[in-house]
Amino acid sequence: MSKHTHAKTKTLSLKPLAAMIPMLVFAAPIGAVETGHVAAGSGTINTQGATTTINQQSDRMIVNWNNFDIRAGEMVQFNQPSTSSAVLNRVNSANPTQIDGALNANGRVFVVNPNGVVVGKTGSIRANGVVLSTLDVANNTFMAMTPSSNGYAYANFHSTGATSGAVVNEGVISSGAGGVSLFGAQVINGAAGSIYAKGVQTALGNGVAAINLVAADSVDVIANGSSGSYIVNQTGAGSATLTSIANDGVIRNDYGLVNMTVESRSNASLRNTGLIEAHGSSRENGGISLRNKSTGGSSSTSVGGSLDGESVIVYANNNTTIDGLIKGGTISAEVSGANSNATLLIADNAQLSVEDRPSNWNPSFLQLIGDKVVVNGQVSSSGTAEVRSYNPDGVSIRKGGLNAPTWTINDGGTITTGKGSY
Repeated sequence: MSKHTHAKTKTLSLKPLAAMIPMLVFAAPIGAVETGHVAAGSGTINTQGATTTINQQSDRMIVNWNNFDIRAGEMVQFNQPSTSSAVLNRVNSANPTQIDGALNANGRVFVVNPNGVVVGKTGSIRANGVVLSTLDVANNTFMAMTPSSNGYAYANFHSTGATSGAVVNEGVISSGAGGVSLFGAQVINGAAGSIYAKGVQTALGNGVAAINLVAADSVDVIANGSSGSYIVNQTGAGSATLTSIANDGVIRNDYGLVNMTVESRSNASLRNTGLIEAHGSSRENGGISLRNKSTGGSSSTSVGGSLDGESVIVYANNNTTIDGLIKGGTISAEVSGANSNATLLIADNAQLSVEDRPSNWNPSFLQLIGDKVVVNGQVSSSGTAEVRSYNPDGVSIRKGGLNAPTWTINDGGTITTGKGSY
């Protein structure tokens, strides 16, 4: 795993001793293979050839690493007490962590490096839950983040000084109900990247998985005690010169939510050119949410590609262009700038379609709201549709661009209603 030859030499010199004594369980920092040591909790670390195995004995454990790079052909395997167990891998390196091999766990695995985490095209991470972050969390907070069976546990992940670290995925990240969360000043699922999650449908509806891509300085993470999934609240605006979040690959959640959120004190961009799918038994457990909360003059939001969810929400404080295909049980897009001059543009090749779905427990609806709303593409709803501008003369819809059984156009207080094609 590590590229430091001195670490491998040290390991070889210890093997004769290790062969003469039973394997020990460590509850304090140790001189572990490949420069890792257990800082909290208990477990053992062992390397045999290209495989590093971490046997975790405590429900939660923290391992500090000087280097956590996993080269192509190498594998890191975490064996944890249960699927809800968690391990925090904190990387103390001036360089981003590069994962080109395999990282596997039966529970939840966290990798924190303020300078970035990159999953390469040959890299893969498979676990019940995955968190890759440039934001750190206090040891005592992480170790105490064990919710009761019906309760919740909270933790704050925050910047420790680095403001430009990126979390990038060009490989495959796959999780169970624990979901996938990527935190950083820049968060990118590249064109070759795939992120998958699959929750567990239960009678109480509490097995929802979440995929969270968040660009922020501070993030509150809420662990659901009954499912192990994470609910994320962004609490701090990014301080990087340019904060960005993008999906150019594939994001798919078979039973749960997909959230992309970005905020900056200056400028920020949100982009989708890839595929996002989220499905479930209702809007609450099968939704897609894209939010760009930044107000910088050069901030932008671009929603292309393909989105398909039980509900789809696009929210921005800046000019927003939708030029892809969006399908859902409900669709809501809203933009509002600091100076009431943000435009929501439904571009010529855009298609927004609200469909009747078994998951709909309320009538289907389509909402397009903004300081200015321009519809050059095609929007349709099997239920109701509303196009609303906060400003007079702020709505522009091409002929035939809107179709719904009932629709309402609110142009800065001037209201028009109708049926069928507009």
